[in-house]
Parts: sequence; C-alpha cells; structure tokens
Amino acid sequence: MLINEVCKECSLTKKAIEYYEKQGLVRPKIEENGYRNYSAEDVAVLKEIFVLRSLGLGIPEIKHVISSGDKQAALSKYKYLKELEKQKVEKQQKGIELLIENYQIEPVKQYIEDQINPFLTIKEKLVQSFPGVYGIYFSIHFGKFLNETIDGYEKKEPIKRLLAFSIIWKSMRN
Repeated sequence: MLINEVCKECSLTKKAIEYYEKQGLVRPKIEENGYRNYSAEDVAVLKEIFVLRSLGLGIPEIKHVISSGDKQAALSKYKYLKELEKQKVEKQQKGIELLIENYQIEPVKQYIEDQINPFLTIKEKLVQSFPGVYGIYFSIHFGKFLNETIDGYEKKEPIKRLLAFSIIWKSMRN
C-alpha cells in the first residue's frame, strides 16, 4: 500500500508516518522506483500508533507497548502513571487555589512538601524503577505507607535501598 492510501487508512499525515519510520516503529519495503510499500502489518502498527498517540502516550511508551509481550500489562503501567499525574495535577490546582485565596508562599510551600512531593514522587519512582507490573504492584500495595514526608534517615534509607534494588533488578533482566 502506498503512503497516500496509508494516510487515509490510518488517519495520519505523511509527515507523521515518515517520523514513525525514522523512529523505527515501521519499516516499509522500498520499491525499485523509490516508493515505499507498506505491508498490512505496517498499517496495523500505524493504526496502533494513532490510537496510542491519541491517548497521550509518547514515542518511548509506544515503542514499549508495541514491543511488549503483554500489551495489557504495559498499558496498565501507563494508565496508572496517568492516574498519578492526574492526582498530582489536582494537588497542584489545590496549591494554586491556596495562593489565590491569600497569596502567602510559606503555607503553600509547606503544602507542596507535604502533599505533592513525597506522596506522588515516591510512587512514580517505584512504577518507573521496576519493569512491568512490579512497580505498580509495589505502589498499590505499599502506597499507603508512602504518603508521609521522607524526613529522616529511617525513612530515606529504605527508599534508597529499594531504588538501588530496582537498578540491580533491571541489570539482571538485561
């Protein structure tokens, strides 16, 4: 199938398709006349890319989902990260509301330290640090223990060790 047909079939522009080619997501056959010939598999991947991009996933995430043996698990990770981001945005909006009410920096700074940074950042690090569903599992099952400020050695050290373990885990899997 030629690029004009693929554009219509996949709801993508030529420029977008060429970009996805450069990213290595599709590799059409180049004919003798220099035209690119897209296979049915290329078209299916481009449709998948269209859907994933429309849902807010970036190229690195799309590459991960497309190459994943378990696409549902890969998408679950990104769904969970989006939920965390949504919670973070809600907390940020609350911080803005606090500033609007009475523009005082110190109480909002304290709100950020108490409500935004420790609560979500640790969970996000767990999800990002562990491959597949492991990060989601840790965050869901231990999340209620991660809602407090990391304000001492007894709280900082376990998180450091957990994140160090994730580095070792990744190196063992590669």
